[in-house]
Amino acid sequence: MCYNYEALTRAGIKRSIRDIGKEETMSSVTPFEKKIISSEVDLEPWSVFPGAEVVVIPIESQTQEFYFFGFLPSWAKEIRQSALNFNARADSLNGKPTWKKVWLKKQRCVVCATGFYEKDRATGKNYFFKHQGNKPMNIAGIYNHWADPETGEIIKTFAIITTEPNKEVKPFHDRMPVVLTEEKLKRWLDVNTTSVEADAMLVPLEDNMLEVREMPAPVKKKTVRKNNGQGSLDFG
Repeated sequence: MCYNYEALTRAGIKRSIRDIGKEETMSSVTPFEKKIISSEVDLEPWSVFPGAEVVVIPIESQTQEFYFFGFLPSWAKEIRQSALNFNARADSLNGKPTWKKVWLKKQRCVVCATGFYEKDRATGKNYFFKHQGNKPMNIAGIYNHWADPETGEIIKTFAIITTEPNKEVKPFHDRMPVVLTEEKLKRWLDVNTTSVEADAMLVPLEDNMLEVREMPAPVKKKTVRKNNGQGSLDFG
C-alpha cells in the first residue's frame, strides 16, 4: 500500500518536463512550468500523504498540474471520501466500479516523485525506495475531476496504481506502486494507447533498479487547503 511518497524538487520537475518530450524553453512550457524553471529557490523535498495537493501529469493536458492525492468517484457525496481511495489495485481497474469508468475513458496520469515509502509490517520500520542514480520516479496514476454536489466546485483528484512487489520491495510489503520506465512513460500518456495496452504496463518494476534505505517515519506536512500548490483537502 503506497500511503505516502516524496514529492519532486524543482530540479526533478525540470527533468520531468524533459522526460515527457518537452524542451525547457519559455515558448514550449506552461505558466506553471515557467514559474518552476525560472525560480531561483529550490523546492524542499516533502512527504506527500492523502489529501495533499501535488504535481501530476494528466493525459488530457500532457503537462504538470496540481491534483489532490485521494480519488473521488463521480458519485462521492463529500470530500472526506477521497481518504478511502488513494491506491487503486492494478487487477481491479477493469472490474471495481470506483475505477472502471475512468479507466476505460483513459483517465491516466503520471505522479511525479523522487521515491516512495513503505512500512515493514513485521517490524514497523519505515523504508524509502528510489531509483538508482536519483532519477525522478514516474508513478502510474488514475484521476477524476469531481464536482462538489453542494457548491459545484471541481476538485481534481487521483490515486496511485499498485501492483505486485519486485525483489527490493517484497521483503517489506506485498504491494508497490507501478513505476513507469522512460519507454513506458510516453506510451502511458499517449491517448492512442488503449486500456488493454496500458493494462499490460501494470507490472512490477524490473529487479535491481531501486535503492532502499531505512528512514524515520515521514512527517506529514501541515498545509492549507488549495494554497496554489502544496495545499491539502479538509477531511473534517
